[in-house]
Amino acid sequence: MREQIDNFKKFSLMENIKRSVTDLIIDELNRWENEYGIKTCDVNTGDCFVFAEKMEGILKMNGYKDVEVLTTDLFYDLATEDTKYDEEIFYNEQVYNSFKPLGFEWVKNGYHGWIYVNGKHYDAEEVNGVENFYDLPIFQRHIKKGG
Repeated sequence: MREQIDNFKKFSLMENIKRSVTDLIIDELNRWENEYGIKTCDVNTGDCFVFAEKMEGILKMNGYKDVEVLTTDLFYDLATEDTKYDEEIFYNEQVYNSFKPLGFEWVKNGYHGWIYVNGKHYDAEEVNGVENFYDLPIFQRHIKKGG
């Protein structure tokens, strides 16, 4: 009986251990490549929002409660031109620990979607997460050197 109780305690502890966000993202990226033929480097060239929404569901199923899907259209300076006229409420980037770097210029009508969980921003290229979403590689490519 004692052994059964100890095994139950170990099982309960293992059940409460969450898989890391990074591991879950890597698993999903591998699935996309193996099942759909979409390579990691291609996710952010058109499927970023779909990937972010999929990851939101996976993370919530794995016990993460504070997951958000963010898009450039939620931030006025990054929003597509059409969205700037349609949106009534924009998020403050500073609420997400993000400050625009000098020399940053977003592509007119560019669009990106990513996830925000536990104070970090993640996408298909940045599986380890960054605190400032402008540090995501897709945004880093839009900083003018010497800016």
